[in-house]
Amino acid sequence: MAALDSLRGFGILLVVLGHTSWSAGLVSWIFSFHMPLFFIISGMLFHERQFLDSFKRKAIRLLVPYVFFGTVTLAYWALIERRLRGDEGSVPNALANIVLARAGSDNYPQNAALWFLPCLFVTEMLFLGIFTFVKSKRAIRYDWAVAATLATVSFLSIIAMHSFDLPIDRLRLPWALDILPFSMLFYCIGYLLSRFLMPCMRKSKPKASLHAVYAAIGMAGLGLLRVFDELTGLSVNLNDASTSNPFWMLCAALLGFISSLMLCVAIDCRLLQFLGRASLTIMCVHEPVKRVLIFVMAKILGMNTDALRANLVYAMLVTVVTVAICVTVHLIMGKFAPVLIGSSRHNLASQGKARA
Repeated sequence: MAALDSLRGFGILLVVLGHTSWSAGLVSWIFSFHMPLFFIISGMLFHERQFLDSFKRKAIRLLVPYVFFGTVTLAYWALIERRLRGDEGSVPNALANIVLARAGSDNYPQNAALWFLPCLFVTEMLFLGIFTFVKSKRAIRYDWAVAATLATVSFLSIIAMHSFDLPIDRLRLPWALDILPFSMLFYCIGYLLSRFLMPCMRKSKPKASLHAVYAAIGMAGLGLLRVFDELTGLSVNLNDASTSNPFWMLCAALLGFISSLMLCVAIDCRLLQFLGRASLTIMCVHEPVKRVLIFVMAKILGMNTDALRANLVYAMLVTVVTVAICVTVHLIMGKFAPVLIGSSRHNLASQGKARA
């Protein structure tokens, strides 16, 4: 669906910019909704399938790229970058963590963004398993009630984690299970929202006169979110399974999602749609590419890397070039090794025909 592809494209641009910039206000704003946005989209696209068939599909889509990019970027970091930068990260720990899939930057020194793939895989499989089991037992009459119950349990779990100040940063669970309450909450919200939003999005495109209205509402909502984040002092980091306030986190995620969706529907941009379809590759590749670009640009400009990242113009330039390089990687791998980016030649051909 074009609008959701655009939304993914917008989201992945925010991911790269959020990992590049050191502007505190900007990063806090981005982190307050950019990863919840991806889980909400995934929940909206949920399709009930036979569990083993879905397991196979999701393993190819998510785990094959995870293992491939995790191994390749680890080799690059361990053999080249770690020595040049004098990083103190543990190579054995990073290697073992490809199997253990514990979130946290210390466990992925080569590529911190990789936590998202196993986390999404576990979230989708657990949701499908519970959804299928409950329906088979007819324990809950309505489908939406399953998602609503899971969302409630997840949110209460987040509150408990926050209230008891659990030492998650010192004891990361395998396969990002410590992030599961967050990911499941937003995945279930996506499933619930799809019941109302998908019928509207499948209708004909809004009239041209409404585009400006949608864009204004979307921009106003994102601007309001920036003010909201500053007033509440909200901090969210799903990689660390942490938030300063679960209630404000939920409000920020919903406001950010709805505002971004309105903006993307108004823009109706093919470039954003393409970036959305390439978002998995960009997610897996951008971290090491971004680090090299920051280092090279800082040398060329005679600047400290910290100062460069604090400059919004330079941070945006690094973001644009990083995304361009990631897209090039996506196109090359899509032609020669599509399975490594979670796709297949058949799927890529179908997408090409749809765009034509």
